[in-house]
Amino acid sequence: MKKHNGNGVKFRGKPKEQLYAYISKNPITGCWIWEGALFRQSGYGQICNKALDKSPTTAHRASWQIHNGPIPEGKMVLHKCDVRRCVNPEHLYVGDNADNMKDRSERGRVHQRRFSCIGTPYKSDYSTFHDCIVL
Repeated sequence: MKKHNGNGVKFRGKPKEQLYAYISKNPITGCWIWEGALFRQSGYGQICNKALDKSPTTAHRASWQIHNGPIPEGKMVLHKCDVRRCVNPEHLYVGDNADNMKDRSERGRVHQRRFSCIGTPYKSDYSTFHDCIVL
């Protein structure tokens, strides 16, 4: 039985059944796209299953746990494919924040500048934003 209420996918059943009920497989990329609820700010899939975690967790973390076991303390589940909604365990790996930042930099996912100061790019050492505009 599926139930999607906007606050995450709630499911009474086994975690693997829940995960598979909300994915579509892309035969070209190999990504398993999460079709359930998303965390609003991050765009990652959201899943609720008390067998996995007491609170909502990301669908890709849930997929890792279902297919590979617990995530080591202090580690995170990262994507090889750069698709936030992908839950294919073959596209996931465990790393730390340093791995994530290295990955982000190598793949050109560094955030764009958020401010532009008249005539110059934003620099963090500016003490005020009086001549800066939000882009």
